[in-house]
Amino acid sequence: MLTDTAVRNPALDDDLYYTPDAFKGRYRVQLHELLSLSDDEIAQACPGNQAAYYYNIVIAVVSEASRKNMAPGRLADLLRSISNDTVSIAKLVSGLAEAFA
Repeated sequence: MLTDTAVRNPALDDDLYYTPDAFKGRYRVQLHELLSLSDDEIAQACPGNQAAYYYNIVIAVVSEASRKNMAPGRLADLLRSISNDTVSIAKLVSGLAEAFA
């Protein structure tokens, strides 16, 4: 997981901590896999200095999608509408990559 506290969002960390429903929903396995990505994996998928920013967005979106049991197509459309970088990061997780096929 990214360790650069300058770009991490403490509010997002709090939201994830206080929303255990996200870890019970449709994307619970993918969310755990997403949270276990290394800094190098994320940097390769999203080169540049905004990797942590987009990584936090993907976590928030997948967390909410899991909580709401969102359809895979809807999740993919939502991530596409944000940025190509969010799609690249999401594709690192096998269960999320399937939604973009």
